[in-house]
Order: sequence, then C-alpha cells, then structure tokens
Amino acid sequence: MNKAHEMRGIAGGCHQQIAYLLQLTRAGGEAYLVAGSERIVPGCLGPGFDSRFAWEGRRGMRHSLRVTLTVVVAILAVCGRAGAAFDKWALGFKTGTLGLGGELTTSLAPNVNLRGSIQWLDLDFDVEFDDIDYDVDVDFFNPLLLVDWYPFQGGFRVSGGLLFNGSDISLDATPSEAIEIGDRYYAPAEIGSLRGESDFDDIAPYVGIGFSNPLSRNGHWGFTADAGVAFIGSPNVDLRVTGPSAADPELLADLAKEEREIEDDLDKVRFYPVLSLTLYYRF
Repeated sequence: MNKAHEMRGIAGGCHQQIAYLLQLTRAGGEAYLVAGSERIVPGCLGPGFDSRFAWEGRRGMRHSLRVTLTVVVAILAVCGRAGAAFDKWALGFKTGTLGLGGELTTSLAPNVNLRGSIQWLDLDFDVEFDDIDYDVDVDFFNPLLLVDWYPFQGGFRVSGGLLFNGSDISLDATPSEAIEIGDRYYAPAEIGSLRGESDFDDIAPYVGIGFSNPLSRNGHWGFTADAGVAFIGSPNVDLRVTGPSAADPELLADLAKEEREIEDDLDKVRFYPVLSLTLYYRF
C-alpha cells in the first residue's frame, strides 16, 4: 500500500514538474521552452541548438522534430530526477510499412511503456496518374513516439502517439508524345519533363494495437508485432515543367488542375497503415 502511494506521489510530482518546465510557445517567429514565466532560449540547451525555428514547409518539420526530441529528453531527465521508473530497457530492430530501423523501449509505470523508433526506406517505382506515367521516388524517414498500455495480463497492448513524417515524394514524367494536362494537350517539345513533389502532414496521430511486451521477464530476446494507422492528412502536390512553356499562364492553370487530380488519387492513403515486426533484446 505504501509502495502504491509512493508511486502515485512520484508520478504526480513528475507530471507537475513536466507541466511547469515544458511548455512550447511561439513568439516573434521563435520557439522557446518555458520554465514557469521564464523563457529558456533553445540555444542555451546545448551546442549547435538553433534558436530560431521556421514553422512552414519541411524546414518547419525538421525544427519541430528537434523541439519534440528536446522535450522528450527533458521529460526523461525530469522524471528520472523525480524517481520515476525507467529501470527497464529494450533495444530492437524493426521492419514494416514505414521501412527499416531501430526501436528503444523503456518503462513509464506499471503496465505502461514509452517507445521510440526511427525507420527509413528508399522506394522507386512507376505509377500512372490521370493517364500520365510517372517515375515516383519515395524516401521514407519516419520517427515514431508511442505510449503502450497493457490493459490485461499478457502481451496485448494498445498504443497511441505521434508519427513525425519526414518522407520526401518526388514525381518525374518525360513524355515521348503529346499528353493531356488539365484540359489541353501539350507536345513534348513544349513541356520537356513534368516534375513534382508531394507531401502530407508533418506530424500525424497514430493509434494501434500490438502483441508482446519487450520488458517482460520472459527471456532477453523476443519479437513484438504492431498493427495501426497513422492519420497523415490529405496530400499537397506541386507540379512544374522544364520546357519553354514553363511560364505559360494556360499551362500553369492546367498544371493546377493536374495537381488536384493527383491529390484526389493520393487522398486514399491519408489513413496510412502501419504494420511492423520487431526483434528486441531486453537489458
């Protein structure tokens, strides 16, 4: 009973310190960690930490990821000083629909684990959008931060967290005959190559289920499996041509229509399936 009261006290103290220490605010185009009413300039957090953050585009995503990782490290440090568990650790090799990578798991509380992973993969394939054949190159880079809850005795778990979408998607089409873009046909000599990029939300909620607890006492080696979905949002597509008609207003209007057609085709993957299998070692 005393041990339960002690654990609740530790968790409560940890949560209060986190709420006091770790607030994220935007002011004047800069990001700060806040301790009470005092701003902690990110540059003071360590060598090489950029004190300014862009909040748009891929640059914004990288900086948001940097801030998030800093917050995670601070949470671990504060909870560690408050006496929270973090006394069990497991390291894993992971493969799945987000690519290949590594995973680190630690204990937060009884029946609750904190899990972080990074996966990456390079894919190159051909696909047809609106009767145009594109060469598509996808560079996956997907950090994932999850909290796992084990509601029953055994290895079944319910997971929730955030997927940090650092993936790059590029499209390239070089037609050998006239193609229809929007409402008009264009000769190869007019457009040269048709190139573009597509992206989804930088930060996506994730929910899923899984099986096996890497921090259980059933040996040091084992496997875990996950099945879930990341809500990556609707796509944004940008197209351009390299030929002499690149600045033609009519072509630009047709490219905008083509972008919407591709976005409609890609919208079906806004709920991205996340399946993975992990080989882990418990320390």
